[in-house]
Amino acid sequence: MPLEDLHTTALEIAHSLPASSLPPLLRVLSPAVQSLVSYPTAHPSRLVKPLLSFDAAALALSFVPAEDGQFTYHHLRRSLFGLAKAAGVEIASRYVVPSAHITIGRFITAEDHDTKEKMERWVEGLEKINEWLVGSYWPREGSGEDGGGGLDWVVEEQLVLRTGRLWYGGGETLAGEGVVWKGI
Repeated sequence: MPLEDLHTTALEIAHSLPASSLPPLLRVLSPAVQSLVSYPTAHPSRLVKPLLSFDAAALALSFVPAEDGQFTYHHLRRSLFGLAKAAGVEIASRYVVPSAHITIGRFITAEDHDTKEKMERWVEGLEKINEWLVGSYWPREGSGEDGGGGLDWVVEEQLVLRTGRLWYGGGETLAGEGVVWKGI
């Protein structure tokens, strides 16, 4: 994936809708937009323990929320969901289970993994990288489950609200990342 297309999704409001259904949805969401995009600046959360994961469509760098008694990524997602619902938006997300991942590659064809041997080599390579991630970026023994020595990804900056076909870097930024709410 090109660097500018790397992202994680904190809240998916809708998917697979025709373009004509987006303006009414965004008008309903409009009063909550600034609260949504700025929420993490006052409510930071930490993600830890990076690992590579994959499915039939993509390769991702996945994280888990730090469970250290602080405001977690699960709290952040729950709060964003609540803000959108309070604005009157019906949430129709693809994924029920919350995830914190960055898609770093999408599979265009199956030819690199079309035999058992190729798939085994692929998985072995990912396992070696994950061993390195655990050894280099996970908390050290005795430092607490989410304590020192590991890689922390602190979600504390303004979010970006995007609309349209978002896969593969498409779509349009409506708020955040220096864009003041454009409205629709």
